[in-house]
Amino acid sequence: MAVLLLVPLELHAGPLDSVAGWEGDSRQQGYGYAGLGAAIPLSRAIAIPGGITASYLYYHYDSTGTSVSVLSPGASLMTGLRLQTRRSVTTVMAGAEMRWEHRELGIAGGSEAERTTTGSVFQLYSQESLARRWEAVQFGVFVKAADYIVTRAAFRYQATNTDWKHKTSFFLGMEGVRQGNAYSDAAQVGGFGEWSLVPARLTCGLHAGYKESWSPGRPHDRGAYFGTSLYRHF
Repeated sequence: MAVLLLVPLELHAGPLDSVAGWEGDSRQQGYGYAGLGAAIPLSRAIAIPGGITASYLYYHYDSTGTSVSVLSPGASLMTGLRLQTRRSVTTVMAGAEMRWEHRELGIAGGSEAERTTTGSVFQLYSQESLARRWEAVQFGVFVKAADYIVTRAAFRYQATNTDWKHKTSFFLGMEGVRQGNAYSDAAQVGGFGEWSLVPARLTCGLHAGYKESWSPGRPHDRGAYFGTSLYRHF
């Protein structure tokens, strides 16, 4: 997946940004990533963003009574258009991704299969400043290489340093996520905290909450999810 679910919510995109993060759950399923991006400004309101991302997706699902484990590293390249106003920013991007997928059927030592897949990627990101201290974010991505779709909605509240005169800021937020493909589906709801070191333009985040996952026609599994994120603006 080219998805960056854990990217901190930042309106002031600059010439170079780096992101990294990981999210996992109590059922040993998760996703890690690292990316680098830049934007070419065309005006105060319009820019052309672009970026590369390396990722590692791992999950398992039940197929007609057989457990299937999937390991899927990948890499993607995207570009698009960013529109920014005084209170909002919206980015639409498209590109291509390649994944190297390893599947293992049954318990360890069962039959295995490997394949390389390529496909298009489409991503939408939108962020709005609401009432004082509040921000809202909507995110969606479709990855053809895995036939995987992710949507996320979040709200963030700036708890400290509202006048931006100090070196650190702390944010609290809540989020909801829906993701999956034809084999595995999941819904999440939780909260997150973010700490920003303003002079270094560095933001670190911790995410946690409730996750429910399932395969079509199979019982739902319930548990917790956890995540970390790192954002640096150069």
